[in-house]
Amino acid sequence: MKNLTKTYQAQLDAIDAQHDDLVKTLIDWAHINSGSYNIAGVNAYREVVQAAFAELTDDNDQVEVVSLPTFDVVNDAGEVVEQHVADGLIIRKRPECQKRVLLCAHLDTVFPKDHHFQRCQYLDDNTLNGPGVADIKGGILLMLTALKALESHAVAKNIGWDVFLVPDEEIGSLSSNTLYPQFAGNTFGMIYEPSPATGEFVGERKGSGNFSIVVKGRASHAGRAFYDGRNAIAKLARIVADMHDLNDPAHSTTLNIGTISGGQALNVVPELAIAKFNIRVASDEDASDILAKVDAILDNYREDDYEIFRHGKLSRPAKPMDAAQQQLFAVLKDIHAQLGLPTEIIATGGCCDGNNFKALGVPNIDTLGVRGGMIHSDQEFVLLDSLTERAKLSALLLLAFADGSIALG
Repeated sequence: MKNLTKTYQAQLDAIDAQHDDLVKTLIDWAHINSGSYNIAGVNAYREVVQAAFAELTDDNDQVEVVSLPTFDVVNDAGEVVEQHVADGLIIRKRPECQKRVLLCAHLDTVFPKDHHFQRCQYLDDNTLNGPGVADIKGGILLMLTALKALESHAVAKNIGWDVFLVPDEEIGSLSSNTLYPQFAGNTFGMIYEPSPATGEFVGERKGSGNFSIVVKGRASHAGRAFYDGRNAIAKLARIVADMHDLNDPAHSTTLNIGTISGGQALNVVPELAIAKFNIRVASDEDASDILAKVDAILDNYREDDYEIFRHGKLSRPAKPMDAAQQQLFAVLKDIHAQLGLPTEIIATGGCCDGNNFKALGVPNIDTLGVRGGMIHSDQEFVLLDSLTERAKLSALLLLAFADGSIALG
């Protein structure tokens, strides 16, 4: 590969010059609450981001605010109901181009609008604590910065790019994933989940799915008619104990009982209990195996006067480090080295939209976002020097794809 840093030094210098403005913009964005279920907040943030991307498009491009379908969830009453989500944003640059790259990130965070963690603060000159600064608003910002660098050069005309900003990644992308297949023809994907503070990139990921077990019994007075009742909590307790015992440290599959709810008063035999659980698996076969074992446990506890059902599905297929992924990471390593940075690739049990795009045949790097840590907590932070560092990496990936320096597939 040619010396990209020399060829595109002007673009890299321009990115470095934006550091202070990027920090200011990130703080402004982080102060917009976009918790997954705060639909108005996610839409408000999407409007801000859409305006920021507007300078990259013209009348020949496609910009679409997409209304997404609902998905089913189990509510606190044990009923399957529809969950609504905010709108997504799709931007297609040069839609006539066949040679395309996908850039994806999510608009939502895990922090609801009534959460105490709503503002940013500096921990030191290079460390900013704030909601979504790493996961994933810093990533969206450096994505935008990299695309500006690409569009500032004449080689940009050789490729098209698609940006998909989803509103529901933190709750499984169950609405957004209905639109993923339209990007199956893209050469590769760039996804902006954060890296650890030490800068590793994630290669292999487990698959994941969220599920509910609902047990319905019969209520009765705990003193006058105890034996007339059918205790849903007691029944569910036996079920989840057996489910937990399916875990085996010698096997990569895990099953985590995340929440249990039920009952209303101490003098009432509870008629409803709900458990919600998550599985992490290395393959679809492992998912089928663990769910078959769960269903066998449920069947073992079925009896008259009780209703038991399972709800949910595997929403993130496992993401293997196959030949296509290895080829893409080899390109990443080469470009990263030209920037004077080492590349370490790790495996994780975490998952993201990259799992789904890989399952559609789109190889992707899904930790191109900022370096940071303590995500999903009020200790979340971003290392601010990574805004320009990672923007330059993405810019060179895009420019090298556009000028033909890298060939994939």
